[in-house]
Amino acid sequence: MKVNITPNQKKDWLIIFFVLDTTDLALYLNDIYAELEKTKLRKTTSIYVLKDTIQRIHHPEKFVQFGLEIYGFEYDEACKKTKRINVDIAEVDKKDGNAWKESIIQLYKITNATFNTLITWSHGMAIAIANINPPSKNNFQILRNDRISLTNPGCDVIQADIFENAVVVATDDSACAQIDTLFVSEIANSLQAIVRQNKFDMIIMCNCYMNTLDNCYNLKDITNYYVASATMIKLKGFDFKSLVKQLNNPLNLGDLVSPGKFFPGFLGWLHYKKLIRVKGPLYNIYMRSIIKNLLTGYEKNNTDTKENATIVASNLNQASEIMVLLNNLANYMIRNKDIVYPALIRLINNRKVLINEYFLINILDLLKQLSLELNCNEFEKYRIEHENFLLKLMLTDKIIMLESGPQASQILNKKGNLYSLYLPLTTRRIKNVFECEYWRTNIRNSSFSKETSWDNLVRDFVEWQRLNLSITKKE
Repeated sequence: MKVNITPNQKKDWLIIFFVLDTTDLALYLNDIYAELEKTKLRKTTSIYVLKDTIQRIHHPEKFVQFGLEIYGFEYDEACKKTKRINVDIAEVDKKDGNAWKESIIQLYKITNATFNTLITWSHGMAIAIANINPPSKNNFQILRNDRISLTNPGCDVIQADIFENAVVVATDDSACAQIDTLFVSEIANSLQAIVRQNKFDMIIMCNCYMNTLDNCYNLKDITNYYVASATMIKLKGFDFKSLVKQLNNPLNLGDLVSPGKFFPGFLGWLHYKKLIRVKGPLYNIYMRSIIKNLLTGYEKNNTDTKENATIVASNLNQASEIMVLLNNLANYMIRNKDIVYPALIRLINNRKVLINEYFLINILDLLKQLSLELNCNEFEKYRIEHENFLLKLMLTDKIIMLESGPQASQILNKKGNLYSLYLPLTTRRIKNVFECEYWRTNIRNSSFSKETSWDNLVRDFVEWQRLNLSITKKE
């Protein structure tokens, strides 16, 4: 049965799952549907699942048969069961590549909920989301635009004999639109207009490597809290069943003030409206309780895994400070490149700091080791400023660490050392997803790249490596 969404009574919670569908995610989606159908949803709780593919988002004219699917969940009093309903929204053309963003906007506006959360669910590429192994439908297989070529998107031609050496970044921006990823900056820019008076309360990303300073900065104007992993994360994800149960339960203000104490009737509701929604101290306590249960649920839900997962919750109301801090740091490093850049190469080559396949590096670990290497009071001042700020930004009550290992040892017991930044090495192949965000900001329109100087440092560091390749080899 299809239903059209129309304005309804004001809701307590709007929960939107934005799923970029993959073949390995399909089974988990069915599990989520089954759990939701067992849940007795209150009339004041609205849940929607948007199911799409990135290929269709970027190439709707080629993949029109993969229209956006929207499902809503509604409790049927007669049947005593929550039903999944195929939803149509009058303002949304499901065949359009921008249908996902218009759907979120319309659901947000029509529902008019007191609290809102957006949950992204798919594979992650640190600053972007990708459905790496796209699904088949109607006997037609979508192919991901990831074939190996000696001419990389946005790069000069690379000769076969130096294929593994430095990537030369060009200024041509024609290939960026072809990359089959959805950038976090695109999500932020698309939703910014609807949240000016009431941001999302939480954005939760069940995608790998998404806890970068880029994402924190880009999302600061559309959400109060951001939950994401600094490392890989299990695709099965968080304990969504417990999350929905918690958000679906009536809020007892006494549980926030003093566990077990109950504020009855109208008085409790008045306090709830005045003290929670105005985003005062009780609002923060309420959000922290949700985040704490979310992280506990992840750990409980994935006891059989052998992978590390470090999940971080951040208060993005503080995130505007990132600009000044990073600009001071990047400008210092560029001004003093003759000593800073060789030191960076030494630290990475000697594995005093770890850098992953996306060239993501833990910022505080990098600054700590670089400060020891440089022995400079000015740089140490910048390091301390960053440490104090990131400790203030981070709200994580517990770090989920399920296995020891090199990655774990770098992170464990280093609160605040969980935010990543991009720092590419030209001795390895540079990922084109970062090229489009850092070299061609007019395409992706990232606030982070436009307003901070870190992209200037990245470009300068890449150029320095190209000109000083012999130094990097000796080090």
